[in-house]
Amino acid sequence: MSYKARPPITNLDNIPWPTFDGFNLNQYSTRVLPLLTSRGCISTCSFCNDWRMSGPFRYRSAQNAFEEIKYHKENNHISTFSFKDLLCNGNIEKLDSLSDLIINSGIELSWDSQAIPRKQMHYELFCKLKKSGCKTLIYGIESFSNNVLKKMKKLFTKEIAEEVLRNTHNAGIQTMINIIVGFPGEAEQDFQETLEAIEGNRKYISGIGAISVCLVNNDCDLDIYYKNYGLILPVDLKVRAKEWTMVGGKNNYTIRRQRAEKVIELVNQLGLSYVTATL
Repeated sequence: MSYKARPPITNLDNIPWPTFDGFNLNQYSTRVLPLLTSRGCISTCSFCNDWRMSGPFRYRSAQNAFEEIKYHKENNHISTFSFKDLLCNGNIEKLDSLSDLIINSGIELSWDSQAIPRKQMHYELFCKLKKSGCKTLIYGIESFSNNVLKKMKKLFTKEIAEEVLRNTHNAGIQTMINIIVGFPGEAEQDFQETLEAIEGNRKYISGIGAISVCLVNNDCDLDIYYKNYGLILPVDLKVRAKEWTMVGGKNNYTIRRQRAEKVIELVNQLGLSYVTATL
């Protein structure tokens, strides 16, 4: 029997959300429930395979997501949620409507999520997110070099990222950022721009989620089109993702590890903490 891929479900409101019936949530040390309001991502970052695995970007209606929140509040007595979307602001209008529903209901919540820096995200919206219970937003900025961001296929520039960090912080929401060093084509000057931006925006950064050397993950663009990026991939699958090199030797694992160590050193000097480091 041959495998036939199932087309992605387009109307996510048709999927029943988990009630956690049968679970004794009181036995868990942290009373936080996951919440998934969308599938996929609006971005197609060349180092990422999540968007390829999860299919096209789709989202639940604001009312449907709110009903799940209300259910857990009333039946499971949960008021803290962690959004597990690849990004919560893929559809800004939906996020704005969900915030209105939460605020107008009078329900007190606490929630966090991953997000993408978008120029459409204005200060007033961040204030509304804060009022709805948003405590932390995690941004996959990865680099503060416009040259590298373009190569990564990011949908934002350094300037947009910095403005979003300021607006998020000024609205009273904690900001976490992720950093990737050694992307193919990242020159020393590009790396220095990232270091300088981290230091220059220290006031608006609450912490670092992940510091990582650039990995060539299975089925990401770097993996599928590695020749187009000038990569030489090791035969050994155990080190393939991490220890790739570029034709000409301008980028190798040693260089990437040294850059990641410099980021960690700077982060420590600035009094910031980081959650994970992949060297």
